Amino acid sequence: MTRIYTNKNTTNFLSFMIILGIDPGFDRCGFAIVKQNSRLVNIIETGLIETPKDFTPEMRLYLVGLKIQEIVKKFKPNEAALEKVFFFKNKKTALNISEIVGALKYILTENKIKISFYTPLQVKQSLTGYGKADKKQIYYMLKQIFKNEVIPKQDDAADALAIAIAHIFNNKHFQ
Repeated sequence: MTRIYTNKNTTNFLSFMIILGIDPGFDRCGFAIVKQNSRLVNIIETGLIETPKDFTPEMRLYLVGLKIQEIVKKFKPNEAALEKVFFFKNKKTALNISEIVGALKYILTENKIKISFYTPLQVKQSLTGYGKADKKQIYYMLKQIFKNEVIPKQDDAADALAIAIAHIFNNKHFQ
């Protein structure tokens, strides 16, 4: 097993951690699974959960929850990181995202997965050192971190990957 030291001189005996990053969305929910082993991080899988616009809100919520449940069962993440958004241009979007986040909290808690939340500013700050970085800067940093791996082209999947990496950068027990 690999020893992972923290700055507090405590030792965790973990061989690796699996982190699930989620960019919650009603139309498109991005996800990323990364595996961290000591200081190495690898992308296991990224993707989008898209729901048909003609489905009822309940059915769309159910489909997102069902897919996240499948991802959790397949990859068995130790921890999850979700984007925390508290500003919306329209109330309907805010309510839909809140419902998705509530369902995700339930699923992750039921599976005993620790949940952390990061604002877009925190994610940008973690990856670029600048809280107002744009999508191109985030994508560039992901390419630097994962030199030999394919970075997802879809914004929501790339955002989920950035959220997972921000979680690693913000947690001392991963360093």
